[in-house]
Amino acid sequence: MTNPLTKGRAQSLCAYLVVPFTPADVYEAMTYNDTLAFGMARLFYWPDPDPLPKAGDAQASWAYYQRTWRPGKPRPETWPGYTQLAVAALPA
Repeated sequence: MTNPLTKGRAQSLCAYLVVPFTPADVYEAMTYNDTLAFGMARLFYWPDPDPLPKAGDAQASWAYYQRTWRPGKPRPETWPGYTQLAVAALPA
């Protein structure tokens, strides 16, 4: 919501979904609005100059996640299993 590269897109997404563009309103709405949550998460990756890793590449996607999200308590031991679940959920 504050990154100059994504702020306009985030505002547009919120306007389209009729969600006020304030941190409190957006965070609350993301608890029940999957479209908003997905869009905001995708915008978090937007400023990264590298393309998204290929589906199923656990090592590359872990590096991408570490670089873009900078998680406070990373759990690399769970990443490969969740990567497999995510790939299995993709349409054929």
